Amino acid sequence: MKLKPFVYIFLLALLVSCNSEQKKLQQKIAATEAKADKENIESATALAQLYEEYAEKFKEDEKTPSYLFKAAELYQNTGAYAKSIELFSLFTQRYPENEMAGDALFYKGFIYENMLGDVPQAKAAYKEFLGLYPNHKMAESTRQNLPYIGTLPEWTKDIEKKSKDSTSEIQAMDSVSVE
Repeated sequence: MKLKPFVYIFLLALLVSCNSEQKKLQQKIAATEAKADKENIESATALAQLYEEYAEKFKEDEKTPSYLFKAAELYQNTGAYAKSIELFSLFTQRYPENEMAGDALFYKGFIYENMLGDVPQAKAAYKEFLGLYPNHKMAESTRQNLPYIGTLPEWTKDIEKKSKDSTSEIQAMDSVSVE
């Protein structure tokens, strides 16, 4: 019975220390956001790491989904595509009902398609996106474009053909002028 006050004091101290750590990290994030140059890779990466640290330490906090999403975007913008995909995936796993979950899954497919050129992974991500978020603002255009992912648009085929024709004509002229 005498241990009860000590348990309460310990729990209170633990709560205060966690809250203090959370506040310090929020302040560090705010200070870094204020001075960060998001176009600078080192600066953007440092901010992304702070967002990620917060998301790991305070999974249930209301700011965490936003911080995790921002970290994934910053990693994408700095060319750390694998890390970006990892965090967008984590976002959709942890917060599937969040208003940004559809965006996260769409961006995952976008990175696979446009940054990494991984057509099978892109198609899989887009199909998952359409299955989970069929009414998302990007769903209709994704549905229309999905069959064409990994194929060359018609206009590039025309350019390719004209380029081959021009090369053949040049080669024919070279052979005539050599004779």
